[in-house]
Amino acid sequence: MSFRDDGVLLFPDHPDSEVKLNATLFNFKNCVYTAVFNCLSMAVTQVPLGLNTRRLPLGVQVIAKGFNDHLTIAVAEELERHFGGWPHINAVIDERYELAVEEAKEVDKRVTHELQGNDPLNGVSIHSQPLLGIPFAGKDSIPIKGLFQTTGCPARKGIKATEDAIVVKHLRDAGAIPVCMTNVPELLMWWNAYNKLYGQTYNPYDKSVIPSGSSGGSASLVSSAGAPLGIGSDLAGSIRMPSFFCGLFGHCITHELIPKDNHWPPYNEETKKLLTYGPIVRYASDLKPMVKVFVGKNASQLKLDESIDLTQIKVYYMYEMDDPFITRVTPDVRKGITDCVHHMKSLGATVQEVNLDKLKHSWSIWTLTMKAMNDTPMTEEMTNRNGSINLFAELFKTLCGGSDHTLGALAYAVWGKLYTSEREIQEYLRIRDELKTELTQLLGNDGIFLFPSHPESCVKLNATLFNLHNISYTAVFNSLNKTITQVPIGLNSRGLPLGVQVIANAFNDHLTIAVAEELERRLLLEPAINLVKHIKTGRLKCEDLVKAYVDRIKTVQPHINAVIDERYELAVEEAKEVDKRVTHELQGNEPLNGVSIHSQPLLGIPFVGKDCIPIKGLLQTTGCPARKGIKATEDATVVKYLRDAGAIPLAVTNVPELLLSWNTYNKLYGQTYNPYDKSIIPAGSSGGCASLVSSAGAIMGIGSDIGGSIRIPSFFCGLFGHCITHELIPKDNHWPPFPEEMMKYYTYGPIVRFATDLKPMVKVFVGKNASQLKLDESIDLTQIKVYYMYEMDDPFITRVTPDVRKGITDCVEHMKSLGATVQEAIKNTPMTEDMTNRNGSKSLFIEFCKTLYGGSDHTITALVMAVAMRLSISEQESQEYLKIRDELKAELNELLGNDSILLFPTHPDNCVKLNATIINIKNTSYTMVFNMLDMTITQVPIGLNSRGLPLGVQVIANAFNDHLTIAVAEELERRFGGWVPATKVQYE
Repeated sequence: MSFRDDGVLLFPDHPDSEVKLNATLFNFKNCVYTAVFNCLSMAVTQVPLGLNTRRLPLGVQVIAKGFNDHLTIAVAEELERHFGGWPHINAVIDERYELAVEEAKEVDKRVTHELQGNDPLNGVSIHSQPLLGIPFAGKDSIPIKGLFQTTGCPARKGIKATEDAIVVKHLRDAGAIPVCMTNVPELLMWWNAYNKLYGQTYNPYDKSVIPSGSSGGSASLVSSAGAPLGIGSDLAGSIRMPSFFCGLFGHCITHELIPKDNHWPPYNEETKKLLTYGPIVRYASDLKPMVKVFVGKNASQLKLDESIDLTQIKVYYMYEMDDPFITRVTPDVRKGITDCVHHMKSLGATVQEVNLDKLKHSWSIWTLTMKAMNDTPMTEEMTNRNGSINLFAELFKTLCGGSDHTLGALAYAVWGKLYTSEREIQEYLRIRDELKTELTQLLGNDGIFLFPSHPESCVKLNATLFNLHNISYTAVFNSLNKTITQVPIGLNSRGLPLGVQVIANAFNDHLTIAVAEELERRLLLEPAINLVKHIKTGRLKCEDLVKAYVDRIKTVQPHINAVIDERYELAVEEAKEVDKRVTHELQGNEPLNGVSIHSQPLLGIPFVGKDCIPIKGLLQTTGCPARKGIKATEDATVVKYLRDAGAIPLAVTNVPELLLSWNTYNKLYGQTYNPYDKSIIPAGSSGGCASLVSSAGAIMGIGSDIGGSIRIPSFFCGLFGHCITHELIPKDNHWPPFPEEMMKYYTYGPIVRFATDLKPMVKVFVGKNASQLKLDESIDLTQIKVYYMYEMDDPFITRVTPDVRKGITDCVEHMKSLGATVQEAIKNTPMTEDMTNRNGSKSLFIEFCKTLYGGSDHTITALVMAVAMRLSISEQESQEYLKIRDELKAELNELLGNDSILLFPTHPDNCVKLNATIINIKNTSYTMVFNMLDMTITQVPIGLNSRGLPLGVQVIANAFNDHLTIAVAEELERRFGGWVPATKVQYE
C-alpha cells in the first residue's frame, strides 16, 4: 500500500483501552500499533473519541504521509466536532443534538417568515416565546421525552422517558430547545455527581474538587459554557451546592408553584413539599425570565415584575452554625459574606447580624423531617422498586470493589434503616416549626438572609462521606419552606468559586433575584486577576465588564468629579474585539492578528489614566490653565505596555495644578472629592485616580509619585498603591517634563482595591524589566524581619493620631504572630515657568494679589509651591542636607537588606479638611522622604477608624524588593480585609 498526499489512514492506537498496572510486560507487543509508524516516517495524530461503557477513553490514529500534518490535524478537528474530543467534565449522559439542530432550523424559518411581515407559522408568534431558540440541558431525574431517565441507578439502566415533564413542556412552549441530559449521583441521594452507570462528573474549575450534586452534571456543563441553562431540582441543596462549587446562579423556586410530575424517584406528597425545581445559569439577568417559564401560569404570584428598592430592604446575616460536627467556615467564605454585607450597606439597606441559635440543629431538623415523610426506602429504590437490595451484601461487595452501587447511595440506605424514636422525631419537628416561625417573622416580605452556601469551596472527590454534615447549610432551608438564590461572588486565592445563599420567605422570589442581580453587578468589586480568568474562559463578556465600569463612572462622577476626559465608546468597541478574539480561540482557531488571548495577562481589564501621563487622544493638561484643551498625540510607554497586555483605557482623571499639591483641585476642572467624606481631601497628586478606583469606577488607576502622590491618595481613599523601583519604569512624555535629576526620585505604579492585583500590574508596568523584581519568588513571611516606627521627631509635623498608631501596632502584632522577627527600630525648572506652559514666566506678586479677590487662574497651593521654589538656600546648607540624606539612605539600606521591611505611617492623620492642606504641608514628609532614599513602597489599607475614614500603613523595602512589600500587602489584606467600600450616604 502506498500513501498519497491527499489520503489518511484510520488505525487503532491500541487494541484495548483497559490495561492494568501490572499487565504491561505481558502485553508489550501491543505497542506495535503505534511504533511501526515511527519506522515509516508518517505524520500521525491521536484523536480521542469519547468513553466506552466502562467510562475509559477510546481513540484512533489518523495517519498520513510525511509532511502532511495539515491533513491529520484537519481530520482530528472534524472528529472532535463530531465526537466531542476529550471528556473534560463528563457531564452529559444522553443527547438529542441532531433533533435540536432541526428544531433550531425551524425557529430560524419562523423568524424569517415573521420578519417578512407574514402571520406566524402554526399560529404561535415568535414574540410570544420568551426563550425562543435557547438550548437547555436536563437533569437525569426530570423526564425529557426520548432521553434517559435513570437517576444513575443500575436497575434503571437504559430506561428512557416517554413524555416530557410539565416544566420541560413549559420550556418548550417558551421556545427553548432541549439538547441533552446530564449526570446525577445514584438516585440523587448524594452531594457528588458520581454513579456506577456513567462515572464521575468533574468540576471545570478543578477536577480534583467535587462539582457537587445532585444537579452536578447540569452545573458543570453550564459553568463550562456548554449550555445557557440547566434544569435543577433541590431537596437539600441540590441546586445550590452545585451552583456554589461551579460558580453559578441557582434559584430554588417557591415549591408550591412548581409542577413535579413524573420525577424519579417518585417521592410521596409529603416529600415533595421539600422538593423544588429551578434554573441553573451563568447570569443573574436570566433568572427572572427562566423562573416565569418554570412556573407557567403561577408567575403572577411571584411579583417578579415588581420594582425593588434595595435601599428599603432589611439584610440579616450569619457566618456559620454552632454545630461541632460541621466544618468551620473558611476565611474566604466568611470574607465573601462580609463583602456582600458591606455592599448592601453601601446601597443604604439596613443590615444586621443575627444569631438563630436553632440553626445548630439543622442536620437533625432535615434528616428527621425526611424520616417523618415515610417515603419508599432507599433499598427498594435501588432495585427500581422491584424488591429490595441486600444491604449487608452490597456493603461487603463495596469493600471488594464489586458492588454496582455507590458508597454514597449505600450510606444513605444505611441511614434510612437506623432507628429513631418517634419522640425524638417529634422533638426536632417542634424545633423546626419554632425556627420556621422565628425566621418567617424576622424576614417578613421585605427582608433577606445572607448565609453561606457551604462552609468551604474545596471539597475533594473522595471526601464527601466525611463532610456529609456540611450539607446542613442548605438542607435546613428546604425544611423551612424558603425561596433561595445561590449567588457566585468571585473566586478565592486558589481560583475556586465562592458564593452565598440569599434567602427569603416563600413567594418572595423577586427579592432574592433582585439581590442576586445587584450582587452580580459586584463584578465591579472583583479583582482583575479573577476577571481576566472569566474573560479568557468565556464566562464573562469583556463588553459587559467595560459597560459596567462606564455605567459606574457615570453614576459616581457627579459625586466625586474625578474624570476630566473619556473614551467610553472606543473602549466598548475594543471590548467587543476582545470578545471576538476569545470566542475565536475557544473554538480551537489560531489567534486573530497573531496575538493569543493567553499571552495577555490583563486581557479586557479597563483602567484609567492620570492627567500628566499621556493616553493618545485624551487631555494632558495637568490642570494648568495655560494647557487647556491640549491632548496627547501618543501613548506613554507604560500605557503601551498596558494596551499590549490587553488592558483598555477608559478615561483620564483629575490632578492638582502641575501636580504640586496634595489635594486634587485646580481651576480648570475643580475639586475632586473623597468618596468616604466630601469634606476630606482625596489627596494628590493622583487623587482623581484614587477617588475613582475607591468608588469602584475603575479596576486600576495609573499613579505617579515623587513625594507621596500614589501613597497619600491611596491612604485617604482606602486603597493599595505601589511605588515601583524607579529605575525600571519608563517615564517618557510626562508633563511637566521634569529634569533628569528630579526623575531619579519619580516613579509610577498601580492604584488598586485588591492586593492580589499588584503583582500582575507591576509586571506589566515594567515590561521586560519584570525579571529584576523577583515577583514570582515565593516569600516565607516567617523569615523576614519587620522594623517599625510610629512617627517623626519634628515639631512642625502633626503628631500621629491614636488610630493611626494602633494600625501600626496591629500590623506589627500580626506579623509577629506569623513568626516574623519584629523590632522597633533635593534643583529643577522654576515652577513659574511651568505655569505658562513654559512660555515665559508668571509674576508671583501679581498672581497673589489676584488670589486675594479670586481673580487668579491658579490655585493658592500652586502659588505657594512656586514661592517655596524661589526661596534661596545656601550651597552649604544644601550640601549638609544631602549628606544627611545619604547617611540615612546608607543606614536604612544596611538595616533592611534584602529580607526586611519597615512599617511606617503613610500619614499622621486621616482627617484633613479640604481647606487645611497649606497649614499641614510638612505632613507629606511621611512619604516624600522615601522617594529621596530610593525605596520601593506599598501603601496598604488596614480598615476604617471610628469615623468611617480609611487607615493605612507604608510597607517599605530597599529598591528591587517589590516582591517583599507586595507579599506583606497581600498578607495584611488577608488579615485586615483590605479596601472597604464607602457608603452611598457618603457619596451624596
